[in-house]
Amino acid sequence: MAASPWHETCVLMVTTDGFAPGTFVTLASFLRHHPGFDGDIVVVAEDLSERSREVLSALSPRLRFEAPSAALADRAARLCEAHPVLRRQRASFYTLEAFRLGGYRKLLALDGDLLFQANVAALLDSPGELVCCPDQFALRGLRRDAATFLPVHDRDRPVHDRAPVVGTVGNTFNAGVLLIDGSLLRRSVYDDLVAMVAPSTWRGVKAVNTDQLVLNRYFAGRQTLASAAYNYLVTDAAAIRAREGVGIDAARVLHFKLPIKPWTPEAMLDWARPRPAYLLPPGYKRWYRAFLSGLAAANLRQRAGRRQRAPAITAVAGQAGRPDSAPRRPRERPVGEGVCLATACSEGLVPGTLTMLDSFLAHHPAFAGDIVVIDDDLTDASRAALAAVGNVRFERVSAALRARLQQLGAAVPRLAGRLANFHPIEAYRLRTPMGAAYRKVLSCDADLLFRRAIDELFETEGPLIACPDSPTLRGLARDAKTYGTVSAPSAANQPEQSAVLANTFNCGLLLVDGRELAALYDHLLAALRADTWAGTEVALTDSLPLNRYFAGRARLESSTYNYLIPNAPQIRAREGIELADAKVLHYRAAQKPWQPERMLHWAGAKAEAMPPGYQLWYEAYVDCLARLSMRGRRGARRRPAERTRAALG
Repeated sequence: MAASPWHETCVLMVTTDGFAPGTFVTLASFLRHHPGFDGDIVVVAEDLSERSREVLSALSPRLRFEAPSAALADRAARLCEAHPVLRRQRASFYTLEAFRLGGYRKLLALDGDLLFQANVAALLDSPGELVCCPDQFALRGLRRDAATFLPVHDRDRPVHDRAPVVGTVGNTFNAGVLLIDGSLLRRSVYDDLVAMVAPSTWRGVKAVNTDQLVLNRYFAGRQTLASAAYNYLVTDAAAIRAREGVGIDAARVLHFKLPIKPWTPEAMLDWARPRPAYLLPPGYKRWYRAFLSGLAAANLRQRAGRRQRAPAITAVAGQAGRPDSAPRRPRERPVGEGVCLATACSEGLVPGTLTMLDSFLAHHPAFAGDIVVIDDDLTDASRAALAAVGNVRFERVSAALRARLQQLGAAVPRLAGRLANFHPIEAYRLRTPMGAAYRKVLSCDADLLFRRAIDELFETEGPLIACPDSPTLRGLARDAKTYGTVSAPSAANQPEQSAVLANTFNCGLLLVDGRELAALYDHLLAALRADTWAGTEVALTDSLPLNRYFAGRARLESSTYNYLIPNAPQIRAREGIELADAKVLHYRAAQKPWQPERMLHWAGAKAEAMPPGYQLWYEAYVDCLARLSMRGRRGARRRPAERTRAALG
C-alpha cells in the first residue's frame, strides 16, 4: 500500500473563542477532503474555553492543543501596547509557533477563516522551503514599499516582474495558507522570527499586518508562490480570475480574508447600511453550508449510542390531523389593507428582524398595510439597516409597559433577564399614523422566515388566529396553574375547564382582530404582576397571559404558518407537512441561525438533535444583504434575489 502523502506532516492553526466557528469549519472541511489524513493537528491557543476545546477535539483524535511560548506571547503583548491598532490581531503572531515544532517532513499552517473545497495533497509536492500564495497586491502585479509595506502603484512595470527594485519587495504573499518544509522547523529560525516581533520592526510601517509582515520580510526572495486556487481570497475573486483564470468553483481553498467573517451575521449588517465600503463578496453561503454539515456530522457522532426512542405522538382531543381551518371571506381588498405587521426588536435580534421583514416583503410585494418595529434600545445604524428593506415605522416601548416590566422583574427574578420578550405586547396598542384603529395586527417574532405568501390568512375570521405550540403538537395540554405540560383531556376523562389549558398556541406569529386590541392591551398590562406567575413552573413570558386570555377562543391554524423547526417530526406526523412545504419557518431554539458561536453547542457531547432548515435562513439573509449593499453602493433600486444568487455561491 502506498504511503499516505500526509505521513510525518502537521497541520497547525491558531484560534480564540471568537474564531472557534471558523476554526471548526476550516478543520472539518479539511478532514472531509482528506479522509486518510494521518498527520498531527496542532491548535495553538491561550485562554480557550472548555467548550471550544471540546468541540474542536471531537473533530479528530489526532488533534492536540499547544500554548504559545512565553517569549512569543510576551513580545506580542509588548508590541501591541506600542501599536494599539494590532491588539485585535495579537493572536495572529502565534502562527510563528509553527517553526518551533520540529520533527515533521512538512507543516501546513492555516488561518481560521478558510473553507476547503477540494483535496490539497498535490501542494505537498511543490518545490521550495516555503510555499505560499499571492496576497491582494501581488495578484494585481503590485509591489510593496519595503519601509511602509504599502503597495507601490508602478503601472509601467510588467505584472509578473520578479527583478529586485530598490526600496520595494515583490511577490508578497498572504499568510493564510503556508506549506513549510521541515528544514525550516528549527529553533534558530523560530528565534529569528520571534525577535522580529518588536516595535523596531514596525518602525515606519503603515500597513496593518501582523505575522504576515514578519514572514514576508524574513523570507523575501525565498518564497515559492503557488496558484491562488490554494488560498482563494474571496475579496479578490476578480483579480484571481484575471491573473489565473480561476473562478470560485475551481478554488481548492476559500479564504474569507476580511474583517466581517461568515460566522458574524451581526457584523454583516454593515452591508445593509447606507454606503457600505464594498459589496458583499462571494462564498458566504458555501461557508455556512459547510458549517451546518460539520455540525450535523459532529452531532450524529456525539449522539450515537445515547439515542432514545422518541415518545409516541398523539393528537390533542378534537384536533386530530390538520387543525380545522377558520372560515375565510373572499378577498375584496388589497392584500394586507388595514393590517399592521408588528415586530419587537433589540440589538441582538437585528439580523433576524431584517431577514424576517425582507422575506415577508419578498412574498408580499403588494402589501398595503403598515410595518412597525417596536424597540427600546436600537442604534441609529440598526434602524437604518431595518428601514432599508421598506417603509418601516419605529415605535418605542411605552413608559407604562416599561414601568410594569421593571416591577415584574423585581418581583419574579427568573423573568428579570427576559423582560424584552414582553415588548411584543406593544403591538396591541398601535394605531395608524392618522390615529385610526387597525383592522388586524400581525405580530411576528424576529426568528421567522417567510417562504411563501400568507395572503389568505389576512381574511381569516376569529378573535385570534394562531398555530399550535410544542406541547399541543406532541398531544399534550398545559396545567392552567403551573403551566407545565400534562396529558391532554379525553372524552372519558374531562377535568374541570379551569384546570387544564388545551390547544395552547405559540406566539411567534399571531393575527389579532382589531376589535380585540384595546381590551387585550389593557388586560396584558394588568397581568404583568407577580401573582400571574405564582405557582408556574416555566419561565414563559408573553405566552402565558396570552394563552390564558384567549383560552377556548383562539383558532388554531395549520402549522404551515408557524412551522416550529425543532418540532418538525411532530408536525410531519400530526399534519403531514414537510419543512420544504411550510409557508413560515420559526427558528424557535436557543441557538438562532445568526449565532454560529452558540450553534457550536450542537457539536458538544450533551447536545440534542440538531434541527433542520438553518441554511435556508442564512441564504435568505445573504441575498438580502447583497441586494441592500448593491443599492447602497449604486443608489439603484433593489435587485430581485435571482439576479444575485449566482454570484454569491
